[in-house]
Amino acid sequence: DKADHINNIKDYGFDIGGPIVKDKLWFYATYGKQDIKLCRLNGTEDATLLPSYNVKLNWQASPNTMLSAFYFVGKKQKFGRAVGFFANESDSFLWNQDKADTEGGLPGGLWKAEVNHTFSANFFASIKAAYYDTGFGLTARGGDTQGYTLDFDLARATGSYLTYLGRRPQKTMNVDGNYFFEGLGGNNQLKFGFGYRIATTNDTSHYNGDQLSAVIAGGPYVAQVHRDSADRNQGKYLSAYVGNVLTRNRLTMNLGLRFDGQTARNLPSTIPANKSFPTELPGVNYPGSENLVDWKDLSPRAGFSFALNESRKTVLRGSYANYAGQLGY
Repeated sequence: DKADHINNIKDYGFDIGGPIVKDKLWFYATYGKQDIKLCRLNGTEDATLLPSYNVKLNWQASPNTMLSAFYFVGKKQKFGRAVGFFANESDSFLWNQDKADTEGGLPGGLWKAEVNHTFSANFFASIKAAYYDTGFGLTARGGDTQGYTLDFDLARATGSYLTYLGRRPQKTMNVDGNYFFEGLGGNNQLKFGFGYRIATTNDTSHYNGDQLSAVIAGGPYVAQVHRDSADRNQGKYLSAYVGNVLTRNRLTMNLGLRFDGQTARNLPSTIPANKSFPTELPGVNYPGSENLVDWKDLSPRAGFSFALNESRKTVLRGSYANYAGQLGY
């Protein structure tokens, strides 16, 4: 009882699956949860829940078409999370942590749909689309009516700390194809496709009470004045590629080209003025920006392998590639 320690851990779950329609429709589902009870050094409780579940459906729509749908969410719920200033933080100063879903979007987690279709013995293609919301929130346990005090002399934090919400949805789509044909004196495997991803960050921090905090550190009482913050930005990523693998006798050649286009900008945001000193820290209405990142790149790929004799015990290889890194938005 002289340090942070675990009181108890519970872990349980189940999974189930099988055919819904014979040879046509299948499902699988699973659920799991860890329940972890901690006790911190100063005696405050820290209850952590880790629930996760997923559901998957597969549908053989026709002999040549397979459809699948998938949903997954893994949550971290923490009731009494330490902020991290001192070992001695009052219960009201701690956070409650949970998921924070984007307003107007799908429930948080990963939603994915995929269609695979065989057009012929030579042509296969797939389409994938996904929505992934990874938001989370840290809510002050002391509520919205009180500020907070940091006492460095006594290593103690009291009151109600800020509330943070981070909503970060992503939308992606990919189309990929494979086409096999004979030509150029050998067998060819043509690969092509494109992808698109849009990622958005919407982070807000709200200071509670009168939006003032007190700091005590071996001298005069110091008051800090806070204003809320709203950080909103977005990145868009587009890619396309085409490549061919030619196999002819003892020679294999690989040629390809990829295009990447990336943009990023700040989105409009609005924050209110400080409650106690609205003149010194007035409200802000930011209209957003044009693209602050606008970058394009072409990446060539080339390679070969050649067996020097019919036994293929000695193979000569060479390759060249240029890769484009993905920029943070």
